[in-house]
Formats: sequence, structure tokens, C-alpha cells
Amino acid sequence: MQWKTVGATLAIFAGVIALFYTLVSQAKFISHNSDFLNGVEFAIFLTVGAAILILIIFQFWQATESRKISDVTVFFSNIFKHIRHNKSEGVANITRYLLLVFMIGIIVICAVLTKLSLAKLATQYVRCPICLVNAPLV
Repeated sequence: MQWKTVGATLAIFAGVIALFYTLVSQAKFISHNSDFLNGVEFAIFLTVGAAILILIIFQFWQATESRKISDVTVFFSNIFKHIRHNKSEGVANITRYLLLVFMIGIIVICAVLTKLSLAKLATQYVRCPICLVNAPLV
């Protein structure tokens, strides 16, 4: 579920870039100096915060489920206990938290790239005062 959260967040960022490009390059009512860009950047910030919060909640949930399995293990067979104790709990925790840091890093880097892309798109188009349409800068 954690990777689905990361993927969904990245898909949202790609959608924001595509939508912003369409609105800025095709629409006649959006200028690059409006508050629209600030609103989109704020939405990106909220999306990043929500995604990171969800990932952290998933980590705590995963740790709780691991503790539940450890508590239930006493009722299982010796073979199950032996198989379960083949992996180190410390290594599992290190791996889990390294993946968490990696996932958060991916989200933050993609958010920064999205913000930079939007800023570049906004400066590539300027409102033509005579014809009232957005025209690409030459």
C-alpha cells in the first residue's frame, strides 16, 4: 500500500503539470503573474504533506501488525517459530525505515521538480495585451 501511495502522489504531480500546461498555454483567462500559480504550489505542498503523513501512518501500522504476529507466534508450531526467527528483526526494521526515507525522498524530489516545471511553464507564456491570449515567448 505504501508504494501505491507514492505512485498515486506522483500521478497527481504529473496530472498537475499537464493540467497547468493546458490551462496556461491554451486558456485566455490565466496569466503567469496571477495567484493561480501560488494556489497550485500550495496544493502541491498539501499533497506532499498528506502523502508523507500516510506513509508514516503505514509504517506505524506495519510495526503494530508485526508485534501482533510475534504475540500469536507462541501458539504456532516449532517449525513456524523457527522459520519466523530466521530473519533478523533489526535488519527488517532498518530495511523498512530505509524504504520509508527513500519513498519520502522520491515524493519531495518530484514535488520540487513539479514546482520548477510549473514556474518554467508560467514564464514561457506571457499575456498579449492586444489580443488577450497567451502567446509563447520567442
